[in-house]
Amino acid sequence: MTNILVFPCGSEIGLEIHNALQYGKNLTLVGASSVPDHGRFVYRNYEQIDAFVGEEQFLDELRRVVAKWEIDLIYPAFDSLLEALAGLTPADLGGAEVIGSSAEVNLVTRYKSKTYEALAEFDFVPRLFTPATAQADDFPIFLKPDAGYGSRGVAVAHDLDDLERRLAADPGLIAVELLPGAELTVDCFTDRHGRLLFTGPRVRSRIKGGIAVSSSTIELTDEIRNIAASISSTLQFRGQWFFQVKEAADGRYKLLEIGPRVAGTMNLYRNRGVNLPMLTVLDRLGHDVEILDNGFAATVDRALINRHELGFDYSVVYVDFDDTLVVDGRVNVKTMAFLYQARSAGKEIVLLTRHAQELDQSLARHAISKELFTRIVHITDGSPKSHYVDRADAVFIDDAFSERADVLHNTGAKVFDVDAVESLLDWRL
Repeated sequence: MTNILVFPCGSEIGLEIHNALQYGKNLTLVGASSVPDHGRFVYRNYEQIDAFVGEEQFLDELRRVVAKWEIDLIYPAFDSLLEALAGLTPADLGGAEVIGSSAEVNLVTRYKSKTYEALAEFDFVPRLFTPATAQADDFPIFLKPDAGYGSRGVAVAHDLDDLERRLAADPGLIAVELLPGAELTVDCFTDRHGRLLFTGPRVRSRIKGGIAVSSSTIELTDEIRNIAASISSTLQFRGQWFFQVKEAADGRYKLLEIGPRVAGTMNLYRNRGVNLPMLTVLDRLGHDVEILDNGFAATVDRALINRHELGFDYSVVYVDFDDTLVVDGRVNVKTMAFLYQARSAGKEIVLLTRHAQELDQSLARHAISKELFTRIVHITDGSPKSHYVDRADAVFIDDAFSERADVLHNTGAKVFDVDAVESLLDWRL
């Protein structure tokens, strides 16, 4: 068994690592964060770290978690952690090894100026400017943070005075040529032998808060393939990484930035068959891996998801059939998922229904096994459902308001309409 610590586990990167590794054989995931973030709703094994990256006690806290959970590998899920852990050995980290590229690569790619310097021989590196080198026909000039990611802190200088003012106000900015064309992110994988095994470009159709919330695969061109090969051979990555490029005025792609880590939207290629975090873990464990890409066109669109924490416990679930388990002639898969989850957790499940037809035939028609239920109560005399709810530590699910009101007022059970079943689902696999 290999125990993997993901930190911070509630970032988009940490959530994607969970999605990618949650079903991995002989892998145990432990999520940790410095704040009570979304990771606690996703990671079954969760640990709070009472320090932030960069604080004096952070490494002590990290070693505490490593010892407690017998961690073998640490999977960084944010740029600042990559920088903080760069150069640290397993001896520094309580015996755990950091997943990712070398300390040199992590530090070079943390700063765009260092990245551009390391790759200066290649024509896909954008032109850089200072107030001393900028000419009138170079404007407008794009300014962006040397350290950072996405579109945070960017600006455009329209003349020399504007450039000087912006750089003086924020010395952390660098000035580069303005790239007016389309932007791509390219997901990559380089194995421990230095072989670039995968290059997958995707367009970022819609961006929110610096994160691609809509992205689509596109065909790999020779230009993108050559850029990826040049970067990989120069910086010597290990495992998953990505880079972003944007079209210059002449139509050629120029480099924006490189990330030696998981990108949250790598899920697009994961669902096409290329699980980059899993490949990275297998490579780290010494396995030679093979890319299995289905090759179809794919799009991912992301939005906020609801996950809930409810302040009660229950031991039994009472569930209706019509318009609850089966809605508009189709099985309600979300309710069924909850029932299987509850059954796996040792809860009793009672089918409590007034179904007007032959119940056994209706269950069979929808391939719902009678074995799913602890017992089945088929009410045919019009009596209230509250007569059959004999436990207060219960969940009662029914589409009918009158049935829910009856049970709530007379039994003390917690009642849920069909739309509220989502709050009962436990995502901590």
